[in-house]
Amino acid sequence: MDFWRYIDIYRIIPNPIIDLGLLGYAKKPVKKATSIQNDMKIETCPLSVQDLKNLRPLSDENVLQCLKARYEAGEVYSKAGITLIVVNPFRSVPELYNSRQVMRYHTGNSEELPPHIFAISDKAYSTMMLGLSVTNQSIIVSGESGAGKTWTTRCLMKYLTSLAEYNPSGFSPSPVHCIEKRILDSNPILEAFGNATTQRNNNSSRFGKYIKLQFDRSGFIIGASIQTYLLEKTRVVHQGQKERNFHIFYQMMESATLEERATWGLPPQGKGETSFAFLPNTGSMGEESSFISTREAMKSVGISEKQQEKIFKILSGILYLGNISFLEDDDTESCDIDESTHVQEALQMCCSLLGLKTEAFSNYMLTRRISASHGRRKSVFMKPCLGPEASSRRDCVAKLLYSRLFNWLVAFLNKHTSTNHSNAFIGLLDIYGFESFFSNSLEQLCINYANEKLQQHFVSHFLKAEQDEYKQEGLAWEFCNFTDNQPCLDVIEGRISIFSLLNEECKLNRPSDPKALQEKILSNVSRQCMSAKVKTSPQRAGFIVKHYAGDVEYGTVGLSEKNKDYIPPELTELLAASKNLFVRTLLRGDSLTQKKQTSDAGSTNTKVTVKTVISKFKNSLDDLMKTLRNTTPHYIRCIKPNYQCALDVFDSEFVANQLRACGVMETIAISRAGYPHKISFREFLGLYQVLLPNLQLPATEYCERIMENLFGLDDKENQLPGEKSQFKIGRTKMFLQETQLEQLHRKRNHLLNASATSIQRCWRKYRHEQYKKRRQWAAVVIQSVFRGWRCRLEIQKQNEAARVIQHAMLMYCIRKEQERLEADLETELMELEESAQSELDSSTEVACADLQMMTNINLTSLSQTGARLCLYAPVFTSVCVRNSSVESTSPKQTNLEDEIDGDEENEASDEKAENQRLLLEEDEEEDEGLEINSNSDSDESINESDIAINVTQEEQKAGAYVTSSSANLNFIKNRTTELALGAVVVGLLLKGPIKF
Repeated sequence: MDFWRYIDIYRIIPNPIIDLGLLGYAKKPVKKATSIQNDMKIETCPLSVQDLKNLRPLSDENVLQCLKARYEAGEVYSKAGITLIVVNPFRSVPELYNSRQVMRYHTGNSEELPPHIFAISDKAYSTMMLGLSVTNQSIIVSGESGAGKTWTTRCLMKYLTSLAEYNPSGFSPSPVHCIEKRILDSNPILEAFGNATTQRNNNSSRFGKYIKLQFDRSGFIIGASIQTYLLEKTRVVHQGQKERNFHIFYQMMESATLEERATWGLPPQGKGETSFAFLPNTGSMGEESSFISTREAMKSVGISEKQQEKIFKILSGILYLGNISFLEDDDTESCDIDESTHVQEALQMCCSLLGLKTEAFSNYMLTRRISASHGRRKSVFMKPCLGPEASSRRDCVAKLLYSRLFNWLVAFLNKHTSTNHSNAFIGLLDIYGFESFFSNSLEQLCINYANEKLQQHFVSHFLKAEQDEYKQEGLAWEFCNFTDNQPCLDVIEGRISIFSLLNEECKLNRPSDPKALQEKILSNVSRQCMSAKVKTSPQRAGFIVKHYAGDVEYGTVGLSEKNKDYIPPELTELLAASKNLFVRTLLRGDSLTQKKQTSDAGSTNTKVTVKTVISKFKNSLDDLMKTLRNTTPHYIRCIKPNYQCALDVFDSEFVANQLRACGVMETIAISRAGYPHKISFREFLGLYQVLLPNLQLPATEYCERIMENLFGLDDKENQLPGEKSQFKIGRTKMFLQETQLEQLHRKRNHLLNASATSIQRCWRKYRHEQYKKRRQWAAVVIQSVFRGWRCRLEIQKQNEAARVIQHAMLMYCIRKEQERLEADLETELMELEESAQSELDSSTEVACADLQMMTNINLTSLSQTGARLCLYAPVFTSVCVRNSSVESTSPKQTNLEDEIDGDEENEASDEKAENQRLLLEEDEEEDEGLEINSNSDSDESINESDIAINVTQEEQKAGAYVTSSSANLNFIKNRTTELALGAVVVGLLLKGPIKF
């Protein structure tokens, strides 16, 4: 069993009370009163009887007396078994439908509360939430025109939308409230465009609607869809005596502002009411003031101001259509549009509002297109129309535009309120009531046929199927007779019936003859529920159908034409070419249908069959009946207390006819003896086994034991005559009284509530323990993370300090090493400079002395001196070698150890060069004498200027050597600085502790 599925039932019946002794804990079963009926004696005051099945004795007089007494006391609601009877008070009773009453019936006990439509709504909602064999529900509101069906449906919608409001996120306004407002705002729109004043009702619905309120699994409303049936579009162009057009036209004329009138092309206020032929009986009847409500509702559902302007322009164009009249020409058998100013202005305004060309629209009304086929050839020609035919084509435009506009509104409402993901729905059926006027035509025939179908559904579902089920389940049952309206339905929709003959008449390509049609119907259809026309003058053709609610006379004049509902192809083409985009949008479906029919006819060379009004209506009504059969129905019968709709007048005979027609007396009799709730053993145990668990018994005995423990055994000795048992056990089902199922629900909910409380207590304890464990674990995690963070922070500080110390120590070492290297280099350079300077000075002194001596000697001595100077060349060469060795020690060394090794090598090379120089000087001195003597003759040519040049060159070389030595010293200093900075950078890039 899905336990959580039924938790939402707590919202339906809160605070249930249960006696633990009734749950099997008592040793012996306790006898309890089962219902009001068991303790009911013969009633002395009919006012106190809220359910008519409790009347004793049960008779028509007692039922009427009870209803009248309750009506006069202001109690308009009474129960008649499974049916709720509503007597229209014809006055406003706001205290019956306020929010206090909504909460009262939502949270209260239906046994103790008086009958109300809210109780029916709550029962449907509870049954849907319980989720038995049939989840979807339907509330069928029926009755005569003017009985209050529309108001009842409106109140049902208000209750259900208020009951299922849900706002878990705290939005303002809540999403459900927005959906509720849109659903409720669809009512004034549909009533303005679909209701009108008739002879019997000032707010009569001229269409049927089935509203599906869609709910999710939790029982909250999530959307709504609307299905409409047979709009009486003929009312746009024709209204009977003391009848009016649809409300929206009068609302426009009464409440539109001057600016809106100018935009919509309407005349000033006070003059327009008498200037439109489609608006008769323009006296105020209370509906014109609702124009503001209609506009606000249109805005609420999402119809923008521009769309509203387009809608009202089309309505204005329809009104101007009615002012176009025609003048016949007897000589040419044709007609023409009246040339009067009033008619021409109406034509121009109509074409302007609808976006049509005046000439094309005039040609459409004055001529009709005729197609003739001759084998494969097809001829098309135009034939002038007479006055009645031209008026009919004009009216066809008005009816087509208004019906398509109404369909567009319904589609727009469904688009903005419906959903495709609902779990269940509650349907509200508000269909036109039974009608019988002085002149009845196809509209009344379809309306009364729909009421016959609904009555047949009630008969087959309750009066007949209920008793058949008792027989099949083996219950002792005395069959109750009732009136079956199936013969009447056979007359209307059977194999040879009124509908079949009308559809056959439409297939004939000829004008319909009312007299011939009358004879055809009377001669072919069974006369069991039909008779010849006797009420009105014999000159008018017609027939009488004996409906369940009374005899109705239908005229055959225009019956076939209305059924055919022919739309000329040229009309569709004309409107499809309109400059008004909204008009083209409304006629888009017709244009596509016409193109498809044309293509099909061209491909098959056969005439395409067009569906008649009766065929379309019958198909849609069959779909509705299929939907109703697949739902659990709840019936509300609206009763009209008097024919004149007068206040505080109760016509007993008029009311008795309505009760008799809808089978209220049979319903009361079957409800008194029957059992309204039937549940299979499997469903019963699935729901109520928790009340007495752990019994190893067969299903039949198990169900019986549960009922005996809850309600006790029947007291056969004190049982009243005719009193039925508390419950019955059939072959496959349990049969319960109406109050017993609700008691079972309350007791089961009480037990489930206690179980849910225990589960919640254990769950909360578990949650609390888990919460404490999570807190402890979280505290440990936080502490460990904090301690780790502190440790990492301390280690980070230590590493940072170590890096600072390492950096300082490294910088100190680098500075010391740099100072040592600089000192060594400076010492070496000074020694080199001193040695070079001394050598240069000695060389210079020797050269000067020799130069002085040479000036005083002869050419021979001069040559000898030049030879000696030439011997000094190796000395200068060794100096240059020493200079190059100094330059090679600095630029290309990269570390301190390489520099030290280079210095040692340079010192060794200097010592070696010095030794070589000394050896060369000794050799030169030994050979000096020989060379001078041998070359004395050849060096005589050396002059004094050559010796001066050589001396100058020697001085330049010595200066260059000194400059180069200084540059080398500067380079060494710069290189040392760079090495120190590099060491600092390396120290800063160190990460992690440094090992010493």
